Amino acid sequence: MKFKIAVVGAGSAGIQTTCNLLYQLDSRWEVHLIYNPDIKTLGHIESTNPGFVSALSEGADFDVVQDAEELDCKLKFGTQYKRWRDHDFVNPLVTGIAAMNFDTTRMHEFVMPRIKNAWGFKFQEIHTTVTSVEDHPNYAIINTVDGKLNYNFVIDCRGFNNPDINDNDVVHLEHVVNRAIVHMKDYPVDSQYTSHYATQDGWMWEIPLLTRTNYG
Repeated sequence: MKFKIAVVGAGSAGIQTTCNLLYQLDSRWEVHLIYNPDIKTLGHIESTNPGFVSALSEGADFDVVQDAEELDCKLKFGTQYKRWRDHDFVNPLVTGIAAMNFDTTRMHEFVMPRIKNAWGFKFQEIHTTVTSVEDHPNYAIINTVDGKLNYNFVIDCRGFNNPDINDNDVVHLEHVVNRAIVHMKDYPVDSQYTSHYATQDGWMWEIPLLTRTNYG
């Protein structure tokens, strides 16, 4: 008997989830990645946790050293806090574990051919627009502009593009309390950490890549 599980959305969360499922589920399962390729992912540079690197390694044959240049990615060993106290300090990742920073605009083009090559016998990519997801006791239905799709399980990774977000789960703020301006410098910094700088008006991040650096 075959079981089917769907991942909705092909951003970083959707790709990580798909890689994990393909690696961990046996051949009784089919994994479908459903998304609209015309909907672009948010962001440009992303800083990850070690689980993201593990998922790509197991699900897409990713090597953080050999493939670094293709994703402009750089190893990350923790977070460095600057100007928060009298002395700068580092919050390290667990000893022996590394994360990475990478260019999100390159991820999809990099990872999809690898997933298809490794898991084509139980993986399917479906291009359509998902309008809603129905949760039932023993199954789930994905409604799309092209019709209905039935699955044993659905993992919804649409994020901000998700029309099914329950309004009761969202906290609405009357005043703007958080605002970010993102800026890119076309040179790298010599650091194995993401950095958080304290300022009198808030704080600023620094995310280094191999060839450039992102601030916000």
